[in-house]
Amino acid sequence: MLKFGYTKTYKSVIICFFTWLFRKSDLKRLKLNYKLFENILEHAINQHKQEQKDKFIEAYLLMGNKLLVDTQSAKILSFLGLHGSAHVLLAVILRTIRMISALHLESKLIDEYLDEEKTSDTNKGFRIKFSESSLQKILDSRFGKNERGEYANLDKALHGSSVGAKIYYARIRHNTNGTKGGDIIYDAFFEDEKSATAVNILNGALLDAVGVYLERYQDDKSLTGLRKRYDYQIQSEKKEMLSQL
Repeated sequence: MLKFGYTKTYKSVIICFFTWLFRKSDLKRLKLNYKLFENILEHAINQHKQEQKDKFIEAYLLMGNKLLVDTQSAKILSFLGLHGSAHVLLAVILRTIRMISALHLESKLIDEYLDEEKTSDTNKGFRIKFSESSLQKILDSRFGKNERGEYANLDKALHGSSVGAKIYYARIRHNTNGTKGGDIIYDAFFEDEKSATAVNILNGALLDAVGVYLERYQDDKSLTGLRKRYDYQIQSEKKEMLSQL
């Protein structure tokens, strides 16, 4: 018999412990990448205080705050075994990275982005220009369509898709014949695969955000130290991804 209600505290503690146990090395990387992004934001804040005419920094700081909050929230939800909700936030995080990248690549969009509250509700052209598909086309022109990679269907977590409900809200079941299924739990649950995906996306998103800023201000000598850390952490991330193949 199903007993609906809040997840018991002891169960949350157990899920958190096993997630930490299985993802210790990934979490160390996440801590380093999070700190690097914080340092980038500190640099951006200082630059904004000195030169407020740089609209890209203004936009970057808006999205940087959002990215920090969503990263912490997604991590907490994943640790609690609330994987569906965590993946909703991961999809939002990837949309934030898409916007940051698109504004960098198409700087003419920045003024409209910052004045969104004046036009977005009434201007159909604005909604089309800043739709996810339009932003993705900007990124495709730079990185190619493979940029979306293995997380291309993550947006399905954002709406009532049956695929989203099966993949992100159900616990993966490994059948004896080698196939996979999904079990609806109606509660929080531990799953190493989903927690691994969450940490990988968070690490990648933070480094992507750092990379955009460093490319934008590639001639700024004051970023030399942060750039070296970024290069080192990118190599560490690549090694980790290769080890998971």
